[in-house]
Amino acid sequence: MFDSLKDRLRKAEEKLDYLSEMQRENLAAGQLAKLFPDGFFMPLTSWSVAPAEVLHICNDIVINKRRSIVEFGAGYSTLCAARVLQINGFEAHFYTVESDAEWLETMRRLLKQNNLDQVVTLVHAPVGPVEDAYGAAPGGKWYDTAALREALKDAPPTDLILADGPFGSVSPLARYPAVPFLKDRLAEEYAIFLDDAARPDERDIAVRWAELLEISPKNFGRYVLFSNSEGFDAEPFGRPF
Repeated sequence: MFDSLKDRLRKAEEKLDYLSEMQRENLAAGQLAKLFPDGFFMPLTSWSVAPAEVLHICNDIVINKRRSIVEFGAGYSTLCAARVLQINGFEAHFYTVESDAEWLETMRRLLKQNNLDQVVTLVHAPVGPVEDAYGAAPGGKWYDTAALREALKDAPPTDLILADGPFGSVSPLARYPAVPFLKDRLAEEYAIFLDDAARPDERDIAVRWAELLEISPKNFGRYVLFSNSEGFDAEPFGRPF
């Protein structure tokens, strides 16, 4: 009897946690929708960055004055971050790296449709073998580093990294090279968002990045944040695990 009651209580708590999570996502989605009052259709899938994380990113851009952004994986976060930069009149360098040429063209069209094509520099960098210097797993793949170096050659020190690519299926620890590649380019204060943080590879990547950066990440469930900024906390709901 007691075991059955405990099981029902546990399931009720899980349901409440789920509802709470859904409430946060709905609140975040509502806030982000204000960035595009005329509306537009953006394909959103299970691979997309969740609205709460996108809102956190946008908050961080405004609160901590991010002006040199590198994003791996183009999507809804690209448009929202670009709009935040635009409506606040921020002069910033925003580079979005994408391996899929067809999706890159879709993003180019969506950015132009929303008058954001001058805010974002889209970088096509196919995924392929990566140098050992960037700590990839044996036989690992990542974005074309030559294409990245060319795109970023005149960029100021990076103060915000958004790691939502490449797809984890392309290689073990597929997103790990992002920090080794950009570590020497980091600004004095910075933030790094790693999406899909509940997956085994991303949990491993977070541990490795923590050692490399000598910073403990904050865990927000679907994503983790590394930040050495001394400004205000930009998290919209104040609930790191």
